[in-house]
Amino acid sequence: MKSIKHYTLFFLLIIISSCSNDQEKALVETQTSEMELPDNQISVSLDQFKMNNMHLVKAEEHNFPNSITVNGMIDVPPRYKAVVYATTGGYINTSNYMEGDYVRKGQVVATIENPELVSMQQEFLELSQDLNYLKSELDRQKMMYDEKITAKKNYLKAQSEYNTAKARHAGLKKQLTLFNVSPTQAARGNFSSAVNIYAPIAGYVMGVNVIKGSYVSPSTEILEIVDNNHLHVALTVFEKDAMNIEKGQKVLFSIPEMAATPFEAEVYLIGKTIDADRTVRVFAHLSQEDKNKFLTGMFVEAEIVTKDNHGIALPETAVAEIDDSFFALKLKEKAEDAYLFEEVEVEVGETKNGFTQITSKIDSTAQFLDKGVYELVQ
Repeated sequence: MKSIKHYTLFFLLIIISSCSNDQEKALVETQTSEMELPDNQISVSLDQFKMNNMHLVKAEEHNFPNSITVNGMIDVPPRYKAVVYATTGGYINTSNYMEGDYVRKGQVVATIENPELVSMQQEFLELSQDLNYLKSELDRQKMMYDEKITAKKNYLKAQSEYNTAKARHAGLKKQLTLFNVSPTQAARGNFSSAVNIYAPIAGYVMGVNVIKGSYVSPSTEILEIVDNNHLHVALTVFEKDAMNIEKGQKVLFSIPEMAATPFEAEVYLIGKTIDADRTVRVFAHLSQEDKNKFLTGMFVEAEIVTKDNHGIALPETAVAEIDDSFFALKLKEKAEDAYLFEEVEVEVGETKNGFTQITSKIDSTAQFLDKGVYELVQ
């Protein structure tokens, strides 16, 4: 190795000037200096150091976990999601909610007009009144049969008529209840042709499929409600990785183009079957879900941490790869007008979250240049 090496350092400063019509960028060469130094040393003037926003950093411990890369989405458990169907056929009388509206459990979300309900309530009223007569007739026939005054068939006929009417009355009462029509009011002659549709859970309206005046059948989906207070991450894990997943493992996930810092979750449920595409469903609870405004259906990119692996690391920009070797610049001496760095070869491991693991022995008290290393050592 040569003992003397000439280094010519070019530092570029981008100067942005404003014009009346547009902006122009000029690349200006600001400084060139030549120094004679040992082959493994580099000098950077104080002006060059400040001009290029350089800093000194120390090696610190960071976590480089073994992980499995997966995709998934923000979702809610089934019990916090509900589809509201029409309970009867008819025409939508009122539907005042739009997507994004909040509804409370038990709140009326739509009203259906069905004239046939009036006939059902009328029949229920008539049966309610007939039951009193049929019960009295049954009691009379039983008394006469017990005293051998009438034939057994008359008693059995009265009993059959009463039981039939009673069953029909119970069936109509159940139907009216399912249609959210009050049997008590119907028995008093207070008929209604409108059916109220109530929200089965509290949450936000995700979609409205009807408008006022439209006809619906009992199988028509009126709207969907989702409770976003209980979000989780639903992940798709390939079969080959499923054996490495365990309950309680940390999940680091991000929403593409939303935030650079990953969010955290924890595995709480693992599917027990392999889907047709040879994947397993894994569910993770969100950490501090109340502080994040996630929406159901958001796509996520995630890593399931299977094993923690701590190690000493430098910022990714402080390590340069030259011809399959890796180098860092360690501060050797600081003068009034310059910094003297020593070129140090290092062995590296993984690079995650902007840090590169240093697997070779390194002085934890030493300071290193954090940027511009590649341009200086190449």
